[in-house]
Amino acid sequence: MAHRVNVMLDDRAWEVIRSLPRGRRSRFVSRAVVDAHVLDERRAAVERLTELRAEMPAPPASAEEMVRELRDTL
Repeated sequence: MAHRVNVMLDDRAWEVIRSLPRGRRSRFVSRAVVDAHVLDERRAAVERLTELRAEMPAPPASAEEMVRELRDTL
C-alpha cells in the first residue's frame, strides 16, 4: 500500500530527485528510506558488538595457556 507524505529535502537531494524520471521517483525514495534504515540498524548492531567485545576478557596468548586455563577450571 502506498502512502503520500510531504518531506523537506536539501538542495542536493532535490537535484537527485529532479534528475530521475517522474515514474521512478517514488520507488527511488522508498528504496532509499528502507536502505538507510537497514544501514542504521547494522551500524547499531556493530556498535553493540564492539561494546560487548570490549567487555570480554582477553583471550589467552597461546593455545598452551588456553589448555592450562581449561584444565584448571575442570
